Amino acid sequence: MAIKDVGLKEIAAELNISMNTVSRALRDCKDISKKTKESVRLKAIEMGYLPSTMSKLSYNGKRLIAVATSEFKNLFFATMCSNLFKKIREDPNYEITIVNSNSRVDATVIKNCISQRVDALISLFEFEEEAVELAKVNNIPLVLIGLVSKYDYVFSIRTDDEFGSEIVANYLVNYHHLNKFVYVSLTSKGNSFTNDVRSEYFKSRIFKLLPDASFKEVCFEGIRKGENIQEILQMIKEGYYGFYCFNDDIVYVLLRKLNKLVPNIRLVFPQLHIIGYDALCEQNCGMIDITSIKYSFEELALEAINCVKAYFDNKEYTLYKVPVRLHQRKK
Repeated sequence: MAIKDVGLKEIAAELNISMNTVSRALRDCKDISKKTKESVRLKAIEMGYLPSTMSKLSYNGKRLIAVATSEFKNLFFATMCSNLFKKIREDPNYEITIVNSNSRVDATVIKNCISQRVDALISLFEFEEEAVELAKVNNIPLVLIGLVSKYDYVFSIRTDDEFGSEIVANYLVNYHHLNKFVYVSLTSKGNSFTNDVRSEYFKSRIFKLLPDASFKEVCFEGIRKGENIQEILQMIKEGYYGFYCFNDDIVYVLLRKLNKLVPNIRLVFPQLHIIGYDALCEQNCGMIDITSIKYSFEELALEAINCVKAYFDNKEYTLYKVPVRLHQRKK
Protein backbone atom coordinates (compact mmCIF):
# COMPACT_ATOMS: atom_id res chain seq x y z
CA MET A 1 0.00 0.00 0.00
CA ALA A 2 1.38 3.42 -0.89
CA ILE A 3 2.15 5.83 1.91
CA LYS A 4 -0.39 8.37 0.68
CA ASP A 5 -3.21 5.76 0.92
CA VAL A 6 -2.61 4.92 4.57
CA GLY A 7 -4.65 6.83 7.09
CA LEU A 8 -6.18 6.34 10.52
CA LYS A 9 -9.06 4.36 8.99
CA GLU A 10 -6.72 1.76 7.45
CA ILE A 11 -4.72 1.35 10.66
CA ALA A 12 -7.93 1.00 12.69
CA ALA A 13 -9.23 -1.66 10.30
CA GLU A 14 -6.00 -3.66 10.56
CA LEU A 15 -6.11 -3.62 14.37
CA ASN A 16 -9.91 -3.87 14.66
CA ILE A 17 -10.15 -0.76 16.83
CA SER A 18 -11.78 2.64 16.34
CA MET A 19 -10.22 5.54 14.42
CA ASN A 20 -10.49 7.64 17.58
CA THR A 21 -8.42 5.09 19.49
CA VAL A 22 -5.78 5.12 16.74
CA SER A 23 -5.69 8.92 16.78
CA ARG A 24 -5.35 9.12 20.55
CA ALA A 25 -2.71 6.37 20.61
CA LEU A 26 -0.58 8.23 18.08
CA ARG A 27 -0.86 11.36 20.22
CA ASP A 28 0.18 9.34 23.31
CA CYS A 29 -2.98 10.21 25.26
CA LYS A 30 -3.07 8.94 28.85
CA ASP A 31 -6.40 7.10 28.50
CA ILE A 32 -4.90 4.65 25.98
CA SER A 33 -3.00 1.67 27.34
CA LYS A 34 0.71 1.30 26.71
CA LYS A 35 0.10 -1.99 24.91
CA THR A 36 -2.39 -0.40 22.52
CA LYS A 37 -0.09 2.56 21.86
CA GLU A 38 2.75 0.20 21.02
CA SER A 39 0.55 -1.86 18.67
CA VAL A 40 -0.70 1.26 16.89
CA ARG A 41 2.76 2.76 16.48
CA LEU A 42 4.25 -0.46 15.12
CA LYS A 43 1.35 -0.93 12.71
CA ALA A 44 1.58 2.71 11.57
CA ILE A 45 5.28 2.29 10.83
CA GLU A 46 4.71 -1.07 9.14
CA MET A 47 2.01 0.37 6.87
CA GLY A 48 4.02 3.49 6.04
CA TYR A 49 1.60 5.92 7.67
CA LEU A 50 2.57 9.60 7.59
CA PRO A 51 0.26 12.43 8.71
CA SER A 52 -0.43 15.13 6.17
CA THR A 53 2.37 17.68 6.35
CA MET A 54 0.04 20.37 5.02
CA SER A 55 -2.34 19.89 7.95
CA LYS A 56 0.44 20.89 10.32
CA LEU A 57 0.98 24.32 8.84
CA SER A 58 0.00 27.06 11.27
CA TYR A 59 -2.82 29.44 10.45
CA ASN A 60 -0.41 31.96 8.94
CA GLY A 61 1.14 29.37 6.63
CA LYS A 62 4.50 29.23 8.44
CA ARG A 63 6.41 26.18 9.57
CA LEU A 64 7.05 25.96 13.31
CA ILE A 65 10.48 24.69 14.40
CA ALA A 66 11.01 23.81 18.05
CA VAL A 67 14.41 23.89 19.77
CA ALA A 68 14.89 21.59 22.76
CA THR A 69 17.29 22.89 25.38
CA SER A 70 17.55 23.26 29.14
CA GLU A 71 19.19 26.09 31.00
CA PHE A 72 20.62 29.09 29.19
CA LYS A 73 23.31 29.55 31.84
CA ASN A 74 25.13 26.76 29.97
CA LEU A 75 27.12 28.88 27.52
CA PHE A 76 27.27 26.22 24.82
CA PHE A 77 23.48 25.93 24.81
CA ALA A 78 23.06 29.71 24.92
CA THR A 79 25.51 30.29 22.07
CA MET A 80 24.06 27.52 19.91
CA CYS A 81 20.47 28.63 20.50
CA SER A 82 21.32 32.25 19.73
CA ASN A 83 22.65 31.20 16.32
CA LEU A 84 19.68 28.92 15.66
CA PHE A 85 17.18 31.67 16.52
CA LYS A 86 18.97 34.14 14.30
CA LYS A 87 19.05 31.82 11.28
CA ILE A 88 15.45 30.64 11.64
CA ARG A 89 14.16 34.21 11.94
CA GLU A 90 15.96 35.18 8.75
CA ASP A 91 13.46 33.06 6.79
CA PRO A 92 9.92 34.55 6.76
CA ASN A 93 8.45 31.09 6.17
CA TYR A 94 9.50 29.78 9.58
CA GLU A 95 8.73 30.47 13.22
CA ILE A 96 10.50 29.23 16.32
CA THR A 97 9.50 27.99 19.75
CA ILE A 98 11.41 26.55 22.70
CA VAL A 99 10.66 23.30 24.51
CA ASN A 100 12.30 22.44 27.79
CA SER A 101 14.22 19.19 28.25
CA ASN A 102 16.56 17.66 30.79
CA SER A 103 19.58 15.75 29.47
CA ARG A 104 17.45 13.64 27.08
CA VAL A 105 14.35 14.28 24.96
CA ASP A 106 11.58 11.97 26.12
CA ALA A 107 8.05 11.24 24.86
CA THR A 108 6.60 14.08 26.95
CA VAL A 109 8.61 16.60 24.95
CA ILE A 110 7.30 15.13 21.68
CA LYS A 111 3.73 15.22 23.02
CA ASN A 112 4.20 18.92 23.78
CA CYS A 113 5.45 19.42 20.23
CA ILE A 114 2.40 17.64 18.83
CA SER A 115 0.03 19.77 20.91
CA GLN A 116 1.77 22.93 19.67
CA ARG A 117 1.62 21.70 16.05
CA VAL A 118 5.40 21.74 15.77
CA ASP A 119 6.73 20.77 12.33
CA ALA A 120 10.31 19.90 13.30
CA LEU A 121 12.41 19.52 16.44
CA ILE A 122 16.07 20.51 16.75
CA SER A 123 17.69 19.28 19.94
CA LEU A 124 20.95 19.67 21.82
CA PHE A 125 20.21 16.41 23.69
CA GLU A 126 19.93 12.79 22.59
CA PHE A 127 16.43 11.33 22.14
CA GLU A 128 14.86 8.44 23.99
CA GLU A 129 13.57 5.55 21.88
CA GLU A 130 9.89 6.17 22.69
CA ALA A 131 10.31 9.82 21.70
CA VAL A 132 11.79 8.83 18.33
CA GLU A 133 8.93 6.40 17.64
CA LEU A 134 6.31 8.99 18.54
CA ALA A 135 7.95 11.64 16.36
CA LYS A 136 8.27 9.22 13.46
CA VAL A 137 4.58 8.29 13.29
CA ASN A 138 3.65 11.97 13.62
CA ASN A 139 6.01 12.98 10.80
CA ILE A 140 8.14 15.28 12.96
CA PRO A 141 11.76 15.30 11.74
CA LEU A 142 14.34 15.19 14.53
CA VAL A 143 17.73 16.89 14.36
CA LEU A 144 20.49 16.45 16.94
CA ILE A 145 23.23 19.10 17.09
CA GLY A 146 26.76 18.44 18.30
CA LEU A 147 26.29 14.73 18.96
CA VAL A 148 25.68 11.57 16.93
CA SER A 149 22.38 9.83 17.59
CA LYS A 150 22.10 6.06 17.73
CA TYR A 151 18.76 6.25 15.90
CA ASP A 152 18.66 6.20 12.10
CA TYR A 153 15.57 8.45 12.04
CA VAL A 154 17.50 11.30 13.69
CA PHE A 155 19.64 13.65 11.57
CA SER A 156 22.96 14.20 13.37
CA ILE A 157 24.62 17.58 12.74
CA ARG A 158 28.16 17.70 14.09
CA THR A 159 31.65 19.06 13.71
CA ASP A 160 34.68 17.14 12.48
CA ASP A 161 35.39 15.53 15.85
CA GLU A 162 37.97 13.18 14.39
CA PHE A 163 40.15 15.88 12.85
CA GLY A 164 39.70 18.18 15.86
CA SER A 165 41.03 15.51 18.19
CA GLU A 166 44.00 14.89 15.92
CA ILE A 167 44.75 18.64 15.89
CA VAL A 168 44.97 18.57 19.70
CA ALA A 169 47.34 15.59 19.62
CA ASN A 170 49.55 17.28 17.02
CA TYR A 171 49.61 20.49 19.02
CA LEU A 172 50.59 18.85 22.31
CA VAL A 173 53.22 16.54 20.80
CA ASN A 174 54.79 18.63 18.03
CA TYR A 175 54.44 22.13 19.49
CA HIS A 176 54.84 21.53 23.22
CA HIS A 177 56.84 18.27 23.04
CA LEU A 178 54.83 16.53 25.75
CA ASN A 179 54.84 12.78 26.33
CA LYS A 180 52.19 12.20 29.00
CA PHE A 181 48.52 12.80 28.25
CA VAL A 182 45.05 12.65 29.80
CA TYR A 183 41.68 12.60 28.08
CA VAL A 184 38.83 13.90 30.26
CA SER A 185 35.65 12.20 29.05
CA LEU A 186 32.09 13.44 29.31
CA THR A 187 30.80 10.04 30.33
CA SER A 188 31.91 6.42 30.56
CA LYS A 189 32.89 4.59 27.38
CA GLY A 190 29.97 3.42 25.24
CA ASN A 191 27.48 6.03 26.44
CA SER A 192 28.28 8.71 23.87
CA PHE A 193 29.47 8.11 20.30
CA THR A 194 30.92 11.62 20.07
CA ASN A 195 32.82 11.25 23.35
CA ASP A 196 34.23 7.91 22.23
CA VAL A 197 35.29 9.32 18.84
CA ARG A 198 37.17 12.23 20.41
CA SER A 199 38.89 9.91 22.88
CA GLU A 200 39.88 7.28 20.31
CA TYR A 201 41.16 9.69 17.66
CA PHE A 202 43.15 11.67 20.22
CA LYS A 203 44.68 8.51 21.68
CA SER A 204 45.36 6.96 18.28
CA ARG A 205 47.11 10.07 16.99
CA ILE A 206 49.17 10.40 20.18
CA PHE A 207 50.58 6.89 19.84
CA LYS A 208 51.15 7.29 16.11
CA LEU A 209 53.29 10.36 16.79
CA LEU A 210 54.82 9.05 19.99
CA PRO A 211 54.69 5.24 20.41
CA ASP A 212 56.19 5.41 23.91
CA ALA A 213 53.70 7.99 25.21
CA SER A 214 51.80 7.57 28.49
CA PHE A 215 48.02 7.93 28.31
CA LYS A 216 45.26 8.00 30.91
CA GLU A 217 41.53 8.73 30.81
CA VAL A 218 39.36 10.15 33.59
CA CYS A 219 35.64 10.86 33.71
CA PHE A 220 34.14 14.29 34.26
CA GLU A 221 31.63 12.96 36.79
CA GLY A 222 34.41 12.39 39.31
CA ILE A 223 35.74 15.91 38.69
CA ARG A 224 32.31 17.45 39.09
CA LYS A 225 31.86 15.71 42.42
CA GLY A 226 35.43 16.53 43.48
CA GLU A 227 36.25 12.86 43.96
CA ASN A 228 39.37 12.63 41.79
CA ILE A 229 40.87 16.14 41.86
CA GLN A 230 43.70 15.06 44.15
CA GLU A 231 44.40 12.16 41.79
CA ILE A 232 44.52 14.54 38.81
CA LEU A 233 46.83 16.92 40.68
CA GLN A 234 49.13 13.97 41.37
CA MET A 235 49.12 13.14 37.64
CA ILE A 236 50.22 16.70 36.90
CA LYS A 237 53.04 16.43 39.44
CA GLU A 238 54.10 13.22 37.68
CA GLY A 239 54.39 15.05 34.36
CA TYR A 240 50.98 14.53 32.78
CA TYR A 241 50.81 17.99 31.24
CA GLY A 242 48.71 17.34 28.13
CA PHE A 243 44.99 17.36 28.95
CA TYR A 244 42.27 17.13 26.31
CA CYS A 245 38.72 17.63 27.59
CA PHE A 246 35.48 16.70 25.82
CA ASN A 247 34.31 20.32 25.92
CA ASP A 248 35.13 23.75 27.31
CA ASP A 249 32.70 23.40 30.22
CA ILE A 250 34.83 20.56 31.59
CA VAL A 251 37.99 22.67 31.20
CA TYR A 252 36.55 25.52 33.26
CA VAL A 253 35.29 23.20 36.00
CA LEU A 254 38.66 21.40 36.11
CA LEU A 255 40.61 24.68 36.28
CA ARG A 256 38.37 26.03 39.03
CA LYS A 257 38.83 22.95 41.19
CA LEU A 258 42.58 22.71 40.55
CA ASN A 259 43.03 26.40 41.36
CA LYS A 260 41.46 25.78 44.77
CA LEU A 261 44.23 23.28 45.50
CA VAL A 262 47.03 25.19 43.78
CA PRO A 263 46.22 28.88 43.18
CA ASN A 264 47.13 30.01 39.65
CA ILE A 265 48.00 26.45 38.71
CA ARG A 266 48.83 27.37 35.09
CA LEU A 267 51.56 29.69 36.40
CA VAL A 268 52.86 27.12 38.89
CA PHE A 269 52.96 24.49 36.13
CA PRO A 270 53.67 26.46 32.94
CA GLN A 271 54.07 23.18 31.02
CA LEU A 272 50.42 22.30 31.76
CA HIS A 273 48.07 22.57 28.79
CA ILE A 274 44.34 21.88 29.18
CA ILE A 275 42.61 21.88 25.80
CA GLY A 276 38.86 22.14 25.30
CA TYR A 277 36.32 21.90 22.49
CA ASP A 278 33.91 24.65 21.29
CA ALA A 279 36.13 27.74 21.87
CA LEU A 280 33.38 29.48 23.85
CA CYS A 281 35.84 32.17 24.91
CA GLU A 282 35.73 33.47 21.32
CA GLN A 283 31.93 33.69 21.43
CA ASN A 284 31.42 35.25 24.86
CA CYS A 285 33.22 38.30 26.22
CA GLY A 286 34.86 38.08 29.63
CA MET A 287 35.57 34.34 29.65
CA ILE A 288 38.99 33.02 30.62
CA ASP A 289 40.98 32.39 27.46
CA ILE A 290 41.77 28.70 26.90
CA THR A 291 43.15 26.72 23.98
CA SER A 292 40.25 24.95 22.32
CA ILE A 293 38.92 23.46 19.10
CA LYS A 294 36.89 26.13 17.31
CA TYR A 295 34.27 26.05 14.56
CA SER A 296 31.49 28.23 13.25
CA PHE A 297 28.38 28.05 15.44
CA GLU A 298 26.57 29.90 12.66
CA GLU A 299 27.53 27.23 10.13
CA LEU A 300 26.43 24.46 12.49
CA ALA A 301 23.05 26.16 12.98
CA LEU A 302 22.61 26.70 9.24
CA GLU A 303 23.39 23.04 8.55
CA ALA A 304 20.64 21.97 10.97
CA ILE A 305 18.08 24.33 9.43
CA ASN A 306 18.96 23.38 5.85
CA CYS A 307 18.53 19.74 6.81
CA VAL A 308 14.99 20.46 8.09
CA LYS A 309 14.11 22.46 4.97
CA ALA A 310 15.28 19.64 2.73
CA TYR A 311 13.04 17.24 4.67
CA PHE A 312 10.03 19.51 4.14
CA ASP A 313 10.84 19.81 0.43
CA ASN A 314 11.26 16.02 0.16
CA LYS A 315 14.83 16.46 -1.10
CA GLU A 316 17.94 14.43 -0.42
CA TYR A 317 20.36 16.22 1.88
CA THR A 318 23.97 15.17 2.34
CA LEU A 319 25.16 15.89 5.85
CA TYR A 320 28.75 16.99 6.26
CA LYS A 321 31.00 17.64 9.23
CA VAL A 322 31.47 21.32 10.02
CA PRO A 323 35.21 22.14 9.73
CA VAL A 324 37.29 22.79 12.85
CA ARG A 325 40.59 24.46 13.68
CA LEU A 326 42.61 25.35 16.75
CA HIS A 327 42.09 28.44 18.89
CA GLN A 328 45.31 29.01 20.83
CA ARG A 329 45.11 30.99 24.03
CA LYS A 330 47.17 34.12 24.35
CA LYS A 331 50.00 33.95 26.82
